[in-house]
Amino acid sequence: MNLATLTERRETGHLTKADFTLRAIRRRIEEEVEPYIKLILPTNLPFPKEPSRPACALHADRWLSHYEYVPPSPGEWLSPYLLEDRFLLTCKLIDFSFLRPLLADTYGKAGGSCYDPVSLFLLSCAAQMEGYLHMADFVQDLHHPQKGPYYWKPTGIVPPHIPSQMTFTNFRERVNQQNTKNPSLKKYEEILQVLDWIFYKVGIVP
Repeated sequence: MNLATLTERRETGHLTKADFTLRAIRRRIEEEVEPYIKLILPTNLPFPKEPSRPACALHADRWLSHYEYVPPSPGEWLSPYLLEDRFLLTCKLIDFSFLRPLLADTYGKAGGSCYDPVSLFLLSCAAQMEGYLHMADFVQDLHHPQKGPYYWKPTGIVPPHIPSQMTFTNFRERVNQQNTKNPSLKKYEEILQVLDWIFYKVGIVP
């Protein structure tokens, strides 16, 4: 469905359940939202620490993780389990790769290896969605051999490289930096604005 049509139906109160199936929402994101994101965001801005090998060869000398979007499988479109899992549902509906160039200017070529900022952003979101009050508790579960894999695959984490609490502390400092192009915004505020726009465009929020 064209987003203009979706907006019109929202305004007239004529939206139906069919407009909010996983397949319908993902199709709107894929056809209408993602092309627009590529136009308005600096998707060509290279991340300073480029992988020296393909991601499938365990990423890179300088990347400790590598997020790659994986769309829903045929069986997941109607999976009641996925519908009840806010974190996995979010990861399946939206390709978060656009965050990497958004955060590129908070990293430099100097220094050692780093985690993909998309991985850290999604893990930070997971901690909030799962109701963790303290990051230390989340990090403990993230390192747990049974609990951890739930978070590893959708965020591009591969053991033994699992973020520590200090990794998340440093990441929060990065995303709290002022936006160089718009000093009135911090980095995380810029990200939230983009996500709010996506959710509005696909009809998830009014």
